[in-house]
Amino acid sequence: MLLTVHKAGSSYVGEIFKEVFARHRYQPFDLMAEVYSGARRMGDWSEAEAERLCTSGGFFGPFRGGHNGLAAHISQARPIIHVRDPRDCIVSHYYSMRYSHGVPPGYEGERLLALRESLECTTIDSYVENLVICGLCGDENFCRSFDILHAIRCARPDAILSRYEDMVTEFPDWLVGIVEQFGIEIDYEMVIDLIARTNFLVNLRVEENQYNHKRQITPGDFQRKLSPRGQALLTAHFAETLDAFGYT
Repeated sequence: MLLTVHKAGSSYVGEIFKEVFARHRYQPFDLMAEVYSGARRMGDWSEAEAERLCTSGGFFGPFRGGHNGLAAHISQARPIIHVRDPRDCIVSHYYSMRYSHGVPPGYEGERLLALRESLECTTIDSYVENLVICGLCGDENFCRSFDILHAIRCARPDAILSRYEDMVTEFPDWLVGIVEQFGIEIDYEMVIDLIARTNFLVNLRVEENQYNHKRQITPGDFQRKLSPRGQALLTAHFAETLDAFGYT
């Protein structure tokens, strides 16, 4: 199962691993995608959904936020924990909420538009200061999300760690290094095809567009967007997380 956080390229990572596992006849079960598409309602998972997460031969996820803890509690599937520098997650979340995130219908869309309106008067540094001092971060509690993932990693020594930064800067090594840990025979033709279809190196050179969903992918964006004070606040705020996942 894939356990991750928002703003870490999680949808893309999910598609990569779905393709890898499907080639080996694992059945994908993306519960949250069904919720987002409207096929299911958000809420407590049904008994049937919980049972499916315990079925062998499946690939489950991606899960994000608090759903990571629930999925790991229910299922014994081997976790793939995919993370990104939380400081970049915060910056990405700000720009997504202010400019690019699609507006869903109904109440959720109204909430997003209200948040977007408030962010028009809020600089990225003010947003970070509100997060650190007041504990505010829109709908996302990134501290809690990373704490859950760290707890799962400590409880599951078989967990596989994947990092966004390795994926976008060294995609071939990242992909092979992750797949080699799955314990399944590697289909190198498929791996070569995935590598050939990936354009991260091109995207790293593309000029940033804040209105695009994929605004920019180069790691370390917090250093480019935040003042030294903002960088220091986030670094101190996420000190334990940065250390736990090798970002110090």
